Amino acid sequence: MLKAYLQEQDVENAKLFTTGFPCRRCKDLIIHFGLCEVYFGAYKKGTPRLFEELYAAEMTSRGIKVFELVKTESDHTLNEIVFEKEFETFARNAMITPGESWLQLFFDEDYRNSVLHLLQGLKDKTTPSSETFNGLTIQARI
Repeated sequence: MLKAYLQEQDVENAKLFTTGFPCRRCKDLIIHFGLCEVYFGAYKKGTPRLFEELYAAEMTSRGIKVFELVKTESDHTLNEIVFEKEFETFARNAMITPGESWLQLFFDEDYRNSVLHLLQGLKDKTTPSSETFNGLTIQARI
């Protein structure tokens, strides 16, 4: 996708084939560039984790078809990932991150440096602290 962007190629309505389920940045770029279908080989942990369900639901809420290629004993099966509209709406509202943000981080050094500076400032103002919750020790790390 990034190579196509740099070469000013139109990938709208293109199909993406990948071995693994797309990460958040890739999901955002898939939405931003207007791909129409995503085919993936497997979830990283074998079954979908909640955030992967949210990513898939956000894509399907935007009209992108998502398919998992599942290996069976004798063959492969293509399963379309489908969600109820309510879950798609929740995912779309919960996961909004425009692809422009990722593109700007990739290609705009000034923007990237300003974000790093902001994060470093937050880190300098925050000190890790340990607390106990029902016998569990929790430590914040940045």
